[in-house]
Amino acid sequence: MKAQVARILIVEDESIVAKDLRTRLIDLGYSVPAIAYTGEDAVQKAIEYEPDLVLLDIMLSRSTLDGIEVASAIRSRIDTAIIYLSAYADTRTFSRTRETEPFCYLLKPVRTKELSIALEMALNKKEKEESQKRNRELLKFALESLQERSNKTEAERLGLGIVSW
Repeated sequence: MKAQVARILIVEDESIVAKDLRTRLIDLGYSVPAIAYTGEDAVQKAIEYEPDLVLLDIMLSRSTLDGIEVASAIRSRIDTAIIYLSAYADTRTFSRTRETEPFCYLLKPVRTKELSIALEMALNKKEKEESQKRNRELLKFALESLQERSNKTEAERLGLGIVSW
């Protein structure tokens, strides 16, 4: 059985950069269902395609939203990994990104090897987090089932007049 190819949404206002990223991602074996050139379009496409990861430029000149606001809007609607791309490394911008819990912050221009490593690490971390979430849900269900069974058994014992010591 072949593993599912990760879907990556590119959010980049510069067409040439976006198309270059798409080519590199496809060459690395990823699927790119869409490119968004504005923040508003990014939120809409993220909801539509539910990507595994969003590769997101912080400065979106064609948009009323910056990349950090876009990430916040996306993360409030779907569970996906975020990797920021930016030509800026100022402290204020970097600090703002923390609120959206990104998996990584890459400085432009990004080399293919760095991009590949960041993607692999982010997707691996996302997969582990999803597995932990599923395990917590299963454990919660098991505990609730045990509690329900225990309550039922106790009610049956009381109904039969059996007293436990």
